[in-house]
Amino acid sequence: MLSSQAIYLNIILLCFNLFIPAYPLDGGRIYAASLMLVLKLKGQTAAKVTAITAMLISSGMIIYAVLSMLSKSAGSELLLGFVGAYVLHQSYELWTAAQRDALDSHPI
Repeated sequence: MLSSQAIYLNIILLCFNLFIPAYPLDGGRIYAASLMLVLKLKGQTAAKVTAITAMLISSGMIIYAVLSMLSKSAGSELLLGFVGAYVLHQSYELWTAAQRDALDSHPI
């Protein structure tokens, strides 16, 4: 029983990390790389698009967490809010690095 729950949790974390195109997550890195490789965008433009996408997703995560916590008791929504705040911070850092043309020092 416990091992099946651990497998389920790992699959959920895999999907969350890989399929959400928010920058510090693996899905965001794949999104930025595909913008550069498939759409032939420059690194600075791909970083800006990735940062904006991640900011929108993280804002939605934070809003969902706050509304969920206001309507019922705090549970996993609190963790989602913290993850959203982290993603928002990291995507803002990516945005400012792209604005300053300092992507050489930023791991995108």
